[in-house]
Amino acid sequence: MNQSSKISSDGRIHLPAEVQRSLGVRPGDDVQFVRNAAGAVELRGGASTPVGASSGRSGLKHLKGLFAPPIGSFDIEGAISETVRRRVATDRSEMDP
Repeated sequence: MNQSSKISSDGRIHLPAEVQRSLGVRPGDDVQFVRNAAGAVELRGGASTPVGASSGRSGLKHLKGLFAPPIGSFDIEGAISETVRRRVATDRSEMDP
């Protein structure tokens, strides 16, 4: 892939759509400029993937393994019901969540 872009007067660079797809980045995502061992600067996407390599990002799959597995089970419906019950209680103080 050979793409080019000009640097604006305030130092901004427009990433062509093909480069964005290659990196797996979207507007608002961060990119990194990293100098490699040969002295060349590599542009990397959020998953630290050099341009030209497949980022592998699809949906939320790139987040797999980022967080520890849950400990025990959690009753989300019960937690929501309890929160609603507390918030509509007539004897609720201002300090109640």
